[in-house]
Amino acid sequence: MKHGKLKSLAVAALIAAIALPGPGVALSDDDKAKLVGALVGIAIAKKVAENRQEKKARGEPYQPRNGVMCLPEVRKCYWNNRYSSRWTHHEFD
Repeated sequence: MKHGKLKSLAVAALIAAIALPGPGVALSDDDKAKLVGALVGIAIAKKVAENRQEKKARGEPYQPRNGVMCLPEVRKCYWNNRYSSRWTHHEFD
């Protein structure tokens, strides 16, 4: 099992342990929906981060945040179409 998958599993188990009531207490439908929503949100965030890392490793342009475009080939980032030393340092140093 990859380290990332193990970490995700640990986070999901921690959320479940905190969110789930003790034995003998049933979850309401609303609580179940909230728990499922939280777990789906974690899965989506993890996939987005993995996708960004894969693009960075392949040298493809990627967006770490809305309005920011990073170009791994030249190791530069642009914020609102202007060079950003802050984002460049954050992503490549």
